[in-house]
Amino acid sequence: MTAESVPHFEVYFDDDCTGGMRLTTTFSDLRLTTRPQKQNFGAAVFTSNILPRLPLTVKTGNLSAGGALSLLNSPELSAGSSPFTSSVTSTQILTASLPGYTSFSKPVSTFFEFSTPKTKSAVSRLFPIKINTWLTEQASSPVTSLALTFPPLPPYPNISLSYIGGFFYYNSNSTSSWFLKSPYYPSGNHYCGLLQFSTQIKKSKNQSFLLNLTTALYESPFGFYQLIYRADTKLTTKHTNLFSQIYYNPYDNLLTSSEKTLSPGLQLKTGFLYKTPSKLASLYFKTPVFLRAGTNVYLKLNLTQPEHPLKVNAGLQFSTEKTTQSFSLSADGKLISKSPDSPSQDFTLKTITTQLKSTWKLGTFTPALTLNLTLPQNQASSKKYKITASTGYQSKSKNAPLKINATTTISGTPDNKEELKLSSSLSIHLKIKYLTLTGKISFNEDIEF
Repeated sequence: MTAESVPHFEVYFDDDCTGGMRLTTTFSDLRLTTRPQKQNFGAAVFTSNILPRLPLTVKTGNLSAGGALSLLNSPELSAGSSPFTSSVTSTQILTASLPGYTSFSKPVSTFFEFSTPKTKSAVSRLFPIKINTWLTEQASSPVTSLALTFPPLPPYPNISLSYIGGFFYYNSNSTSSWFLKSPYYPSGNHYCGLLQFSTQIKKSKNQSFLLNLTTALYESPFGFYQLIYRADTKLTTKHTNLFSQIYYNPYDNLLTSSEKTLSPGLQLKTGFLYKTPSKLASLYFKTPVFLRAGTNVYLKLNLTQPEHPLKVNAGLQFSTEKTTQSFSLSADGKLISKSPDSPSQDFTLKTITTQLKSTWKLGTFTPALTLNLTLPQNQASSKKYKITASTGYQSKSKNAPLKINATTTISGTPDNKEELKLSSSLSIHLKIKYLTLTGKISFNEDIEF
């Protein structure tokens, strides 16, 4: 009997009177968590390990759906705050995860996933298909997604297609005000669907080009259909990643599958990441040193408003085998024009946020320190700071590995010393053969001087 075939049991507890347990086997995952007046559960069965020719997954409980559904709920671009990551997406499919030990907000739902078996047949090799279905009270019909991938056959690129759709509920648009910002409509349900096409060309291990096209369709509460468009591209070379994104929505008060209301706009985002060994620093520190630089720019052109949000992120990072040091800066502002149809004539800077982060690997310990400072350009607003110190410990024992993580955060405003927020947490993770024990203690306090 291998270690993978033996059932594993996990126990969780924290200072919020939360108690949870999890039992995993080669074909199942069972979870149950209780807290005063709250409870969640999750169960999953998957047959891929015992019936390879019938790869089927079934999940039920307080599931969290994501993947393509997250993009259908909110298709807009993300401004982000990190210069070291890109939000470029490729084709996605509907996913569902079992509840964690601290998640109690999701209703009970059921999820099915079927994919073509990984066999030597031409159909399974050339046309791998995955079909997922989610049954939830948040939608008036099953939410279904389909993904089809064509493996690369030189000289042809890798091509992927995905689709997700279903009927989703929405509440009525009513208010007690005399004037409505948007037309009234009663509660009901509407169809929402999203189609993605992705192609990737790989010339070598370090060189590739990705293009992903997205179209989402939303049925209006008044009976007509609305389309939004999005495109993501990424060019990867040995040392550089270049990416650009564009999003367009011509409709006012567009209602998504999560009841999020979108305004008309054209969003643009572009940036690059660069990584290379630093020979001079490597000679000075007598160890390999890598330099990483990144920057990205986000702009939203509102089609019905004279103000257009603009955000710029930039940063530098130095890393060795033992430590990583990074500095980043984010500038948040807006372009201003006389009217939505006229070009921008002015720029207003709202805030500048800086972050300094230092992490170390000292044997079994991994301490880290992060400093954040937000400087508003409006004199009526106050400066904000946040200091986070953390350390992790991981024992070298193979029989009973122990992980400990401790974090302390202090946040406040230098102009108002009477208000200071302090939060700390300590988590312990101990694994003994087929049993895992996890515990967490947290502390939050508002300190007044």
